[in-house]
Amino acid sequence: MKSYKKLLLLFVIFIMVYSCSELLKPEMSGKKYAIAPPETKVLNIPSPNAAEPPDQLYESVQYIGWNGISDNSIIKGYHYQIATLYMDSKEVFEQEMVYTENERELIVFPSRETVNRQRIHIYAEDKEGNIDPVGDSLVIYTRQSVPPETGIEFPAWGDTLLVNDFTDYIYQGIKVVVSDSQPNPNLYTNPPEIMDYLYKVDDGQWLGPVADSAFFIDPTLIEGELEGPHTIYVKARNTAYKDDDTPASIEVYFYVPDHDDLEWLVIDDTYDDRFGVSDTKQDGFFTEVFDGVVPNSYGMWDYTAQGVVPVKEIAKYKNVLYHCEHTRASHLNEFIPVLWQYVETGGNLMITSREILDNLERPEVVDELRYFGDFAKEILHINSHYDDVPNKMLAVTFDSDSVAVDISKISAAIGGVADVTYINGLGNFAEPVFKFATTDSTTLNWNGRTVGSGYYNDTYRILFCGFPLYPFTVEGGQAILRKAIDYFEEDKPF
Repeated sequence: MKSYKKLLLLFVIFIMVYSCSELLKPEMSGKKYAIAPPETKVLNIPSPNAAEPPDQLYESVQYIGWNGISDNSIIKGYHYQIATLYMDSKEVFEQEMVYTENERELIVFPSRETVNRQRIHIYAEDKEGNIDPVGDSLVIYTRQSVPPETGIEFPAWGDTLLVNDFTDYIYQGIKVVVSDSQPNPNLYTNPPEIMDYLYKVDDGQWLGPVADSAFFIDPTLIEGELEGPHTIYVKARNTAYKDDDTPASIEVYFYVPDHDDLEWLVIDDTYDDRFGVSDTKQDGFFTEVFDGVVPNSYGMWDYTAQGVVPVKEIAKYKNVLYHCEHTRASHLNEFIPVLWQYVETGGNLMITSREILDNLERPEVVDELRYFGDFAKEILHINSHYDDVPNKMLAVTFDSDSVAVDISKISAAIGGVADVTYINGLGNFAEPVFKFATTDSTTLNWNGRTVGSGYYNDTYRILFCGFPLYPFTVEGGQAILRKAIDYFEEDKPF
């Protein structure tokens, strides 16, 4: 009986193995079954709107889904082709066949006219290479896709820009700010919106997309010589994936700075009498100060006679001193576009003046500098300041030194330097450098408060003095200048 059961079990196992071999490997049984081509099914999302004329027009961008079915193989992928009939002109546009392994694709249908008939035909393919000979299709009608319009707000046509040939956390590249609009001639209730932007320089490739209307061009991606004339092109793209077919463009000049031809450039923004002396006499004061510290290694620039310093000129210098001895009447806002580029490409900046930061807070100045940012916070690293200091400044202190004001330059009625700027909110990594000193006996005494601050990183250094230099002696001015040089050149931890 046991032998019979063993024989029966062996027979069953043999039958099972033989049967499986025919299914899994037909050649084992001497037979091979032909694999039938797969079938394709379009998932009608969106539903067809093939009535003519259609009751509803779809947007030109749609997700279309499909799947494939095979009785004895596995689906590998799909081929699809789009044919468009422009209903007004009766032109037909047939695209090349596209292969994908996805069962859902975002399809951008060409839709240049008010009504466009779209037919997408899909053919499934199995892993053996068999393709559905019939396939399946979907017909829908789409509305007109109108391209957006683009403008370049910054830089301006013909600008010369200081650029580095690298980017880092300080210098992010060549800043571009664009404007855009989306025409809606057909008065659609839900027209497309601006989605992003593409850009290129000269005849290079289109780069992007970038989502923000303010972005930076990486100079390392610019083909050919970086320094010289260039053309920047930008085109907006909308949510219908339609590009501006007439991209905006501007011609600019890129200049790579050296910042090492001379040590200092002194920018004079004092244009009238102050402290009872002429601007010419004050110019003489700064000449004496610099001749005593960095002789033959500085240049002078006068706003009244020469206007704003060009970027090619300022790019020669390692350090810049901008000074304005006239209360609240500076033109610093006009210099900021140049100074911003100067420091971001590696220059050091020192500013001396009184109440100068108030000018930058005027609404019209904020609007004028909107393409750059908040100079006080982002470059000077001063978060807040106060100009109504009740005491008269008689000296500044720094380290263990003290430099007294030359009282002979001050009206006896005033008794000291008024209108200094007290820095009551330092930004990240900024530090106090110059402190206020007075013998004024008013109740609120400002001795020891910060009136000069410094900031440094591994690209540039900043020294802001909320007081003018002319009220000091020449020797005092030289002491302050030496402190600035030490601050710019000393080793700092990063």
